Amino acid sequence: CLDAGASTGGFTDVLLRAGVARVLAVDVGYGQLAWSLQSDDRVVVMDRTNVRELTLEQIGGEPVDLVVSDLSFIPLGLVLPALVGVTAAEGDLVLMVKPQ
Repeated sequence: CLDAGASTGGFTDVLLRAGVARVLAVDVGYGQLAWSLQSDDRVVVMDRTNVRELTLEQIGGEPVDLVVSDLSFIPLGLVLPALVGVTAAEGDLVLMVKPQ
């Protein structure tokens, strides 16, 4: 799974509690993710990573089955191509829609 705009880790925490094996916590910021999540072996912290420029290579070369996103200060239309590009063909995207 990939949490785009992970911030403090709300969606990351929900995914872990639901039993996912691994979460890629991606955020353009630095050091925002809760320490309990940063120190969890199931979480790959990807701070200082612009979701708009995210590639398969950056996430290990394998597409993810699920992308969740709660992004601020950037329209979804600008990040959607990158998110689709890292999602498996039969994968799902759960995206928060907010006025920007």
